[in-house]
Amino acid sequence: MGDFFTVETPRGSVMTHLECYKELVALAGVFIVQLDSCRFGADYRKGLLLITNAPWLVALSKDCGHDQHQLKIGTGPPETFARAQESGAYHPGLCKQWAQAFQRHLREPAQLCPFCADKAGRPKRS
Repeated sequence: MGDFFTVETPRGSVMTHLECYKELVALAGVFIVQLDSCRFGADYRKGLLLITNAPWLVALSKDCGHDQHQLKIGTGPPETFARAQESGAYHPGLCKQWAQAFQRHLREPAQLCPFCADKAGRPKRS
């Protein structure tokens, strides 16, 4: 492939059942990272799947460990429901940890990706 990529979809999406996505995940070096937005500071649980070959994204794999959430995604009173539109954007806590994981990868590529650096930790040249 040569470059890193990430495809994000909500957990449970029918997209993951499409043959083209099954073929993508079956490629060597491609994997799925599961995460819940509440683990990054959101008041609601929104499960996401990242189909990727970017090894630094493994650090984002955090499943929810509790049953109660301040808000649910859907329709209802605003004090108990987050609208789908409100939950569509990535939570700032997720964005921050995503950027930090990438930054760590740039500083020490061999720590997160043995294929991205030589034995001395220097990025491999093509």
